[in-house]
Amino acid sequence: MSIDMRIRRGLTALGLAVLLAGCLPATPTPPPATAPPEATTAPTVEATEPPPTEEAPSPTAPPATVAPPTAEPEPTSPPTAEPEPTAPPEEEEAERIALAPGTTDTIVDGELPARGSARYVLAAREGDLLDVEVSAPEPGVRLVIYGADGDVLRSGMGEGSSFRGILQSTQDYLITVDASEAVTPYAMVVSLPERIAFAPGATSAMVDGEVTPHERHAYVAGLSEGQTLEVEVSAPEPGVRLVIYGVDGTVLRSGMGEGMSFLGPVPVTQDYIVAVSAGEEGVAYTMTVGAR
Repeated sequence: MSIDMRIRRGLTALGLAVLLAGCLPATPTPPPATAPPEATTAPTVEATEPPPTEEAPSPTAPPATVAPPTAEPEPTSPPTAEPEPTAPPEEEEAERIALAPGTTDTIVDGELPARGSARYVLAAREGDLLDVEVSAPEPGVRLVIYGADGDVLRSGMGEGSSFRGILQSTQDYLITVDASEAVTPYAMVVSLPERIAFAPGATSAMVDGEVTPHERHAYVAGLSEGQTLEVEVSAPEPGVRLVIYGVDGTVLRSGMGEGMSFLGPVPVTQDYIVAVSAGEEGVAYTMTVGAR
């Protein structure tokens, strides 16, 4: 390229640059620098608490079921060992009373401890007269009599220490003798008298018997009020003692030195006991009993 050509291009470029500069706006003159304004104290603003924010209600829970209060157990003392129950004392077995053949009476005796008991059992028949009498020092004893069927003849509730009556059943009868607060000796006479039956149309009957020393044989006869009772006993010396009394206790002959016979009216309609007893020696006898 020629130098002339290069000069032309340079002038052309310079003209374009001047032209462009004239078209641009003039740059403003910056203002003179001023001192920065003094810092001012901002007014003090009291802090105020924001209003409480209402909490959104939580969803309502179903009411809780409250269990009833449980009573607390009271404190207990440590368990104490309880004594083992003791079995009640076994009831003493009853002693059976058996009358010797040909006899009507028997005597049993013994000694009862304080509050002790003696038990006996006796077989008897319907219609028999049972006569029981217990002898003991004061305060005495309690007598209880009842049948195997539970029929009570003597309850022991203040009825004394004797019993006399007609039995209603053929069975065993239990006889109990109870002591009080003290040791008590006793003797008990148990009698089932032999019944005298008059033959049809007859007014008298005869019986033979024998009694051993210090024993007796008893008979019973039913008589009506106003009848005359006649009893005659025949026996060798020293003879026998004759005792006659009613079931109600009415004594017709006490046996205290009154001989071996009796004649007299009976005051009450009832059974009468006629007893023959021996002394130091046994005696055989014949007895006639009449009623008219």
